[in-house]
Amino acid sequence: MFNENHATLRQDFPVTNEVTYLASASVTPSPIPVTQAGVDFVRSKGSVPYDLDDMLAKCDYLRGQFATLINATTPEVGLIYTTSEAENMIVNAIGLQAGDNIVTDDLHYSASYVIYEQLSRQGIEIRIAKREGLAPSFSTFEQLVDHKTKLLSVAWVSHQTGYRHHLKPLGDLVHAHGGYFYADVIQGAGMLPLDVQENGLDFCAAGSYKWMLGSFGAALFYVRGSLMPMITPDRFGFFHVLEKQGLLSYKLPEDGRKFMYATPAFGPVYQLSAGIDYVLKLGVENIAEYVISLAYYLRENVQGLGFELLTPEGNQSAIVAFKHGFEPSVIKKALEQEDVHVNFRENDSQIRIGSALFNNQEDINHFLSVLQALKR
Repeated sequence: MFNENHATLRQDFPVTNEVTYLASASVTPSPIPVTQAGVDFVRSKGSVPYDLDDMLAKCDYLRGQFATLINATTPEVGLIYTTSEAENMIVNAIGLQAGDNIVTDDLHYSASYVIYEQLSRQGIEIRIAKREGLAPSFSTFEQLVDHKTKLLSVAWVSHQTGYRHHLKPLGDLVHAHGGYFYADVIQGAGMLPLDVQENGLDFCAAGSYKWMLGSFGAALFYVRGSLMPMITPDRFGFFHVLEKQGLLSYKLPEDGRKFMYATPAFGPVYQLSAGIDYVLKLGVENIAEYVISLAYYLRENVQGLGFELLTPEGNQSAIVAFKHGFEPSVIKKALEQEDVHVNFRENDSQIRIGSALFNNQEDINHFLSVLQALKR
């Protein structure tokens, strides 16, 4: 059904009429229903603004949508502003002490390393599972996790290479040693099915502007219900208040609502809600099957042209990365002339392709034709 209606789906994405866009691992273009939600919100602000109670209800509705997407419950989901905000709250709440350790790998998002550097100055040991070939092995994590491990933190899908972790074994590993498990899921949520219960996640978070098709300024934060009392908000404000009991006495929420301490970015909330709705209607399983097939097609052809792949064979995500081997200015000019958009990484020595639900094989072939012409 997804493939049969794909030409119609592409009409929802104006970008398909403008360029060959293969850079969705950076920012995924939004479909018309999402941009329309944003336009409607801005227009209302210029005339009769949306009612505050309606906007707050939309925030709660969005939390429920994300819960549906990841097999959680609405009380387990909080609305925040950015992905890394979640990890900051986690490390500040889990009782880290000098001598404890955090285990991660060298495929995590760079913002996490900034957090860890600060913690290392406080006597927290940061243990990094290094890649063996194109990905770290499970045995490497086994060697690093011990009874002093308070947190195992990974990017579910790496922004660097698209490598997709098998989450459940990692969750089982750290739980067996009494630690917690966090995944940054921004590069997977909306692209791939995610069941936080089945995979043993204690926490996860995702911003809105990638595969969930939203804008900037909103993110969603999952905390396992039994752990919710432990993850305390690190700031407070008017939108926390459930009931005013006195000038200095307020009843505050105890579930995921406690993370929304002040005025959220309501416009992006409406857009993200429309984005998740779009994904849920298509079915994330259908999206995953489609974009992974595009990634396999790209990987096979890039390898056939002799390029060095950085994404493991058989990897289950939409992202493929490789070393292009050309003078960066030459390949950039060639792609620009063809209106092909990709991501360059590592001082422009690598290309990262993110094939989104609106892409097709013709888009991939257009990109490959540029590579083939440069190889001659």
